Amino acid sequence: MGFFKELTAEMDRTPVMPRATVNIGDVSEVLKYAPTRLRPRRGPDERVSRLEAETRYWRERACSAEVRVKSLETSIQSIATQFIDGRAIKSE
Repeated sequence: MGFFKELTAEMDRTPVMPRATVNIGDVSEVLKYAPTRLRPRRGPDERVSRLEAETRYWRERACSAEVRVKSLETSIQSIATQFIDGRAIKSE
């Protein structure tokens, strides 16, 4: 309940913008929440650049994951060799 009180209090403190000063950017902010069929169509160039950026992101994540796996693998191997070496020393 406190969240809603804070939210409405914040809304009351916010100055109201006159209708004449509405920016064009405000429309795009509203349209991003609109259903897909109501959004303006984007060109293929924008889609390609977005997909390239997404591909770059996933490649970077995969690369960092491989680095983490390699470091874990070397850590596990060193622990295993220490365990085997310690066990071999104790059994002798």
